[in-house]
Amino acid sequence: MILKSAQFYQQYRDIILFNKNLIISAIVSLILTAIITQYYYYNASSNNFEVSLVSLLIEYVIETPIFVVLYYIDNKKIYVDPVSGKKNLSTVKTDLKKLFAVFSLSDVIYAVAQISFEFNLLQHSTVEPYQASVYSSLIAWAIFFVIVNLSVRSVRLFDRERLRKSIEILLELRYVILTLVGFIILVNAFIFLSSISTRVVYTNLTINVTAATALCAAIIVLFRQIRVHSQYSKTFGFLAVGVGLWFTAEIIWTYYQLGLGIETPFPSLADVFWLAGYVPLTYHLYRIYNTVTKKITGGDTVVVVSAMVAAALAFLLYLVFDVSGQHQGVLELIINLAYPVLDAILLIPAIVILWSFRRGEPAYTHWVMISLFIIFVTVADIGFDYALAVDEDSASQQEWVWDMFYNAGYLSIAGALFWHNRYLVLTKNNVATRL
Repeated sequence: MILKSAQFYQQYRDIILFNKNLIISAIVSLILTAIITQYYYYNASSNNFEVSLVSLLIEYVIETPIFVVLYYIDNKKIYVDPVSGKKNLSTVKTDLKKLFAVFSLSDVIYAVAQISFEFNLLQHSTVEPYQASVYSSLIAWAIFFVIVNLSVRSVRLFDRERLRKSIEILLELRYVILTLVGFIILVNAFIFLSSISTRVVYTNLTINVTAATALCAAIIVLFRQIRVHSQYSKTFGFLAVGVGLWFTAEIIWTYYQLGLGIETPFPSLADVFWLAGYVPLTYHLYRIYNTVTKKITGGDTVVVVSAMVAAALAFLLYLVFDVSGQHQGVLELIINLAYPVLDAILLIPAIVILWSFRRGEPAYTHWVMISLFIIFVTVADIGFDYALAVDEDSASQQEWVWDMFYNAGYLSIAGALFWHNRYLVLTKNNVATRL
């Protein structure tokens, strides 16, 4: 029995020590945070959301250094080259990347869960602040514990042997995907957790930031393509132009809402830039389709299916407007129907690309992420148009829901282009040889 226990420990030593460090740091943080939260509530501020946010920050201030110290103590031997006796910076760098990928997703989920639970406990129950802190932390930590262990397994945190290049690329891809999901949750948490009175500020702020991030990523990739005289620089140029037009539309929409105080600025100048952006984005997506998936599905088939879906969406939306009894001008109706039509033109090739590379081949993952962007935007456009068709006040109230899809879409583009650059570095191929 003792021998089996020893063998089990040796086999799973790293993951056992990892979880031991998590538990120790969590217990210390749980106790101290509860005490500090209680004091803060009665001596500094009784605002429930502020108390929840401060409680979360205190947890990280206490827990993170403890975990880092314990993790380093358990693993310090592997960071030293046994021959030279010097620090092995390559191993340190690899571990840091893996840990960042693991915690970027796990911590974001923990933060959202902890603030949500604590805020609701303080808002809708009679528990003391320290009790709300303890209860919310325990629930959030249980979720975190599962996610972080799955993430550790996914990125092979403790597999430190020299890996084949193909495995290294797959692991890098997992880092990018985990980090992307973490950022999507984090950014949208600002919207989800905000109050009704401040939500319009957070929706506009986050969507401008994510759109700007996507635009910067597109410009960086474009300049790199131009520098090496890539045959695909034109394709990425159209992507940059399309994202740039949509970013301009987001800025204009923000000006209408925050600057002029118009709840639902429709139609507006922003629609001109959004509709114009579909032209370069359509070129980019169909260029991708013609490059890698046309052999799977004929070009004529995709065009016909896109036209049929566009007509069906436009007709259904027109029926909703007609049934709702809203009186819209010709221009408003045309703009409303233009979005689902243009979305359908992009949606079908995006789905084909997504389906063609559903197994996530690293060389083509950036195309999959760009296709996800189109799908996110289509869902958001149809949802917002439907709400607008039913009732303008309803559209204004639900706008924050669809803005979370736009955020996810813009971040998908940024993640796609980051991975595209990273993949080229890992494979050391000439940029001009790949899209």
